[in-house]
Amino acid sequence: MGHATTSAVGRRTLLVAVAVIAMLLALAAPSGAAQDDDTSSGLGSSPQVVKGEYDSYIVVMKADPLVVTEGRENLDSKAAKERGNSLRAAQKNAARKAGISESEVVNQYVNVLNGFSALVSYEEAQRLATDKDVAYVLPDELRQPMTDASGDFLGLTAPGGARDMGLTGEGVVVGVIDNGIWPEHPSFADDGSLAAPPVSGIACEFGNTAHNPNDAPFECNNKLIGARQSIPTYRALIGAQPFEFDSARDDDGHGTHTASTAAGNAD
Repeated sequence: MGHATTSAVGRRTLLVAVAVIAMLLALAAPSGAAQDDDTSSGLGSSPQVVKGEYDSYIVVMKADPLVVTEGRENLDSKAAKERGNSLRAAQKNAARKAGISESEVVNQYVNVLNGFSALVSYEEAQRLATDKDVAYVLPDELRQPMTDASGDFLGLTAPGGARDMGLTGEGVVVGVIDNGIWPEHPSFADDGSLAAPPVSGIACEFGNTAHNPNDAPFECNNKLIGARQSIPTYRALIGAQPFEFDSARDDDGHGTHTASTAAGNAD
């Protein structure tokens, strides 16, 4: 659970926020995941669900997501949209059969993951796991930032590293999933010389002064393309403290650090 930030392209680098769920999962059943007796899928025979700390679970469907069936470049095609609607309908059907109301479903995913997240009890999660169209069910877990030395860890500052090799990231759009971004940081400044990004229509969610008066409004540009908060489950279960920002704005600097490492201005 965390903020999904997006930012934009620069002459040297580029940063973009993408509304991708922080819990994109590998499409192979992990230890303790829900399974059924469909041996053709490589899954086991006993549906089991690990009990989570919260009444929140991620349900992964067996059918392939759109990036597999339609291809990464065709996600906006008519065929992809029609198949996406079909996948969402199958997800809703699985939830309905398990006695899950639509109000309990928080997010539906079809692009890189075919599944949905839901605020359900452990017993309801177990019922979902027995559905023939469900691959497995995972507990929704709260993760914490772990490093403040990304540049060194990635080898960006070492002799012979990316910067010494002249790899500036020009023309690249980078999507960052973290705890937010501080849009006024110099690393994301648009000096007016940057080309328009190849993507548009991304939300720019800053300025929720009703929750926190320090959340100044910000208009995204050709460097910071956009940013949006994508933590409805976290907000439903934990909420937001008065000192936090209920927007895409960074609470503690971690998201700004990682985003500037990946795509911040060189100087």
